[in-house]
Amino acid sequence: MAETAAAGAPRRRVVVLYGSQTGTAADAAEAVGRRLERYWFETHVQPMDEYDIKNMLQERYMVFVCSTTGQGETPDNMRRTWRFLLQKRLPATALAHLQFACFGLGDSSYAKFNFVAKKLHKRLQTLGAQPFVPLGLADDQHPLAVEGALEPFVQSVLNHLLLVMPLAPGQVPVPLSRLLPPRYTITDTKPAPIWAPLTPDTVPTREQPLSTQFLWNKRVTPQSHFQDVRHVAVDISQQPGLTYRPGDVAYIMPQNRRAVVDELLAWMGVDGDVVLELQQRREDSPLPTRLRGRPRATLREILTHDLDIQAVPFRYFFELLSCFAPAEHEVERLRELLLPQGQDELLDYCHRMRRTSLEVLRDFPSTQGHLPLEYLFDLFSPLQPRAFSIASNPVVHAGRLEFCIAIVNYKTRMTVPRVGVMTSWLAALNSEEQLASTTVAVWVQAGTLRVPPPEQRLICIGPGTGVAPFRSLLLDPLRQAAAKHNVLIFGNRNREADFLFGDEWLAQAREHGLHLLLAFSRDEGKKQYVQHVMAEHEALLWESLQAGASILLAGNANQMPKAVRDAFLDTVRRKGGLDGAAAEAYVAQLEKTGRYQVETWS
Repeated sequence: MAETAAAGAPRRRVVVLYGSQTGTAADAAEAVGRRLERYWFETHVQPMDEYDIKNMLQERYMVFVCSTTGQGETPDNMRRTWRFLLQKRLPATALAHLQFACFGLGDSSYAKFNFVAKKLHKRLQTLGAQPFVPLGLADDQHPLAVEGALEPFVQSVLNHLLLVMPLAPGQVPVPLSRLLPPRYTITDTKPAPIWAPLTPDTVPTREQPLSTQFLWNKRVTPQSHFQDVRHVAVDISQQPGLTYRPGDVAYIMPQNRRAVVDELLAWMGVDGDVVLELQQRREDSPLPTRLRGRPRATLREILTHDLDIQAVPFRYFFELLSCFAPAEHEVERLRELLLPQGQDELLDYCHRMRRTSLEVLRDFPSTQGHLPLEYLFDLFSPLQPRAFSIASNPVVHAGRLEFCIAIVNYKTRMTVPRVGVMTSWLAALNSEEQLASTTVAVWVQAGTLRVPPPEQRLICIGPGTGVAPFRSLLLDPLRQAAAKHNVLIFGNRNREADFLFGDEWLAQAREHGLHLLLAFSRDEGKKQYVQHVMAEHEALLWESLQAGASILLAGNANQMPKAVRDAFLDTVRRKGGLDGAAAEAYVAQLEKTGRYQVETWS
């Protein structure tokens, strides 16, 4: 799309790099690139670690988009770049030629809000680079989520770049009514396997996951209980190359349910068995991970395994629909939602309601039968893997990975409840026949929890499904000798309904002396949360801390982590005799030295 500079004219080149764990930062980076492309900039958008970092020493203008994972961790696809930038041998003038913009994606409910973007912004300046717009920080808590900060940031970037690299005389921006080229070229061809087979000693990765079977998918809460929680197991017995340790995390590729895929195929008016071959249009737009090296698949396979067709759509979805819709009144409506003055309406229509892409299509019926195949990967974001704490122990539960998964199902003002892609797929696999005929792609990575040695005391706090990693940890045979010094604090709603792995914890307490502290917030009597149980057992917790115990906390990222930390501060003040500032310094030192670790999720 970008025009070639005339002979002797300076190149209007802008490189947009992203670090993305779940795909949201990648979508944001693509949005930056598309806006610049409409103004005839030579744009290059790609993951940081797929960019030749040495070229940074010659670039003039760059935009960095990155998310923060876990407790201030860099996304996997920017870690190599970050290590390079941290090298002490780099001089303070290494990037003095570079002007840059940096945009972070985070959630202000986390203590280290947008930590990675802030670090990157500072480090680039330390190396001599100059920011040409202020650091942009998106917050998931904003009503418009990422969009709330992204649009002003993109406009600021564009305004500056047009000042220093204006359009050529007579050149005008590409209007929204004109389509940009699609990400990939798509042609008909012959089929290929869904996942490439692995040799037994291969270590599965995202690029080469293990394609295996479910062993079970059991609901462990009563049908009458509001929350459907599943105990899930997958078979790894034939893959000795897949090993893991307590505290590790497994990634599972979700699948869109057949009914959802069928609905979209019917809307498109295309046979799902048509075989497509993808080809890169540009070097900086690599094929989806599953299709690299074997870029052929049926349309049904692509819609099932590769595209997030149930997501809340990004702005570009509406932009593309406005080009596809034959009905003029629908085109006008779609473009109204894209205007700055239409943001409140877009918020009400899409984000607050959590309206999905398929539901948006239904609201614009003239698009039926008018979605070009070649724009599928532009309309829909890539389907991303879901990370789950491993709830099994490699010795006790050899040959399988186990998980404790809560099914996502909630209501907005929409008639139909909102569901999660991964968990709605799991919830639909209720028979042995369905499980036996379903393959699942999985791989393992180190988790954010740095597990202490077996002899070290542990205080584990795991409300709800947050207890999963502690099942892997506390059932480890190497820890049984020290079990009488370990503490597990578990909380949920009802002892009879959702005491997850309750029989096992009671057996650990009875047979090995595990200190088991329980809090159930909906049982008869007073409501109890984990912080209340902590207050009742301050003496035990203080004794454990004085004996060198490590605190490990896992669970929901909302208010629970702060409430637990406040409870520890109270314990340190009351049992340690420290004032507020000294207690804060004590807990901060635990965090700094890795004796207070948190693994949370939204």
